Amino acid sequence: MGIGNHHTGKVIETCVAQLKSLVNQYNVTSGFLVLPQITSHIPKLPIDTTQIQIPKGIQLADPNFHQPAPTEILIGADLFWLILGRKTHSLGPTNPKLRSSQFGWIISGSMTTINTSHKNITVQCNHSIISKRLNDDYIKIHNDLTKLRELEEVPLRSKLSESEKACKSHFLSHIFRPESGRFLES
Repeated sequence: MGIGNHHTGKVIETCVAQLKSLVNQYNVTSGFLVLPQITSHIPKLPIDTTQIQIPKGIQLADPNFHQPAPTEILIGADLFWLILGRKTHSLGPTNPKLRSSQFGWIISGSMTTINTSHKNITVQCNHSIISKRLNDDYIKIHNDLTKLRELEEVPLRSKLSESEKACKSHFLSHIFRPESGRFLES
């Protein structure tokens, strides 16, 4: 459920994807939920970047952040904290801030605008909760994959029956092999 108690979408599929940074060697693999649409275009309207001076040498994670575009992927809080860096850079008291990340610098925050009317402001909240049923499906898939791996593993030691173990024990305690290579009974 989203803001205003609106149902925002239904999961079509699940997938595992590897995210790779374009600015360094960082990559991470994670599971994702596939939806018909994550959210509307962000930002809602083009941003006038003449008010923002990005310092030289700063590689943005999204160089086209100022143009409305569809959201292709929404990461969870588990990945967010792994990806988020510690360095910050202020672009001025009324401008957004820059924050380092594994994928380049992220620009986030509010900007002052001439229009102060709140009638047409769109509130966007991107949040998802995996329902118990879907979580149970993930657990079942995980358990099935674990069983499959166990079945396909070649055991390091063969599993012997009790009578086979007794035969092996008898053989090892009564038979030896001298330097000649022949088996002899003791």
